[in-house]
Amino acid sequence: MRVLKVLAIGMVALGSMEAGPVLGELQFEIGGASGLNDAYVTGNCGGACITGSVAGSSSEVNYNNVVFSGATGASGPPSAYTGYSTTVPSSGNTMKDTADSVTFAMIGNDTTGGTTDNAWLIPSNSSSSITIPVGIFGVTDVWSMLNDDLGAAGTPRDTNIILTFGSTANATTGLTTVTIKPNNTNSPYNAAAANWVQDSVVCQTGCSAGTGSGSNNGAVGPPLTSGTPTISSAGVGGTGLTTATAYTDNLYTYAYTSATGAEANTTGNVVLNDFGVVFSGNLLNFAQSNYLVSVTYMDPSAVSNSGLYVSALTVDAAPEPSTVLLLLGGFGVIGFGYFRRRRRA
Repeated sequence: MRVLKVLAIGMVALGSMEAGPVLGELQFEIGGASGLNDAYVTGNCGGACITGSVAGSSSEVNYNNVVFSGATGASGPPSAYTGYSTTVPSSGNTMKDTADSVTFAMIGNDTTGGTTDNAWLIPSNSSSSITIPVGIFGVTDVWSMLNDDLGAAGTPRDTNIILTFGSTANATTGLTTVTIKPNNTNSPYNAAAANWVQDSVVCQTGCSAGTGSGSNNGAVGPPLTSGTPTISSAGVGGTGLTTATAYTDNLYTYAYTSATGAEANTTGNVVLNDFGVVFSGNLLNFAQSNYLVSVTYMDPSAVSNSGLYVSALTVDAAPEPSTVLLLLGGFGVIGFGYFRRRRRA
């Protein structure tokens, strides 16, 4: 296991990461039980964060109808997670990356046109994006449930994940941005590639040039390997903040025998994946002394019918020094009490 985490939200214990031990690391499923629903994305964490935003033609969509292109299989339509429904929204549903012990809160309590909303579709153009408020101090790694939308064969699918850091949870000035681009930018599917974003529909047979997903993806799922992502940084303190390791893991795979739209007359798999970025070096040192104010997703290349699907966001963070001191103080009190009882015995 690349990342060990022994904490649930609201609990403090001892944890570790491959980069070294982290005292009291906490995991936060952004948006809480209802995940990245509209109320959270465009809200401000009850005044504690910046106000999030939905730009351009970004919108919430349903897994079966849009993300999976109406795919069906031997056992019917895909059912991505326990509690999933195409028509009845509910909160508290999760998906988990067991390889890295990362839990994602799925979108709840939102519907569009009579179907549940499960992901944000961000079309491929420079004016569409979503900015998600975070407002958490000392973040050590960022995990996105992230897949591509269709793109014509060989054309760019230019995924950008923009992390904005500041001195307070809702800072609007003195910001530093770190832009992460998965390494498959401008490239078709490569079975040997690592740390990349895969199409949500992976065509296996009947694929034709020009359907994007059908022509670029020829394997069952993504490689479960790590690599070094392309990173650029700017703003206050932004020089040299480019050290991190990225991971791509498959969370859900379902074999389809029929689909609609560009995937009609094809068979293959529908998938949901995550893309994790674990900080190291200067970036880790910087992040541990600042707040992750927000995360922005966009696909700035102007490719017809292409874009991103964002389902969830989870971060891990080391607590603020005052919390660590409180934890150590608690251990000290427990130890002192135990010592006194032993003496009296």
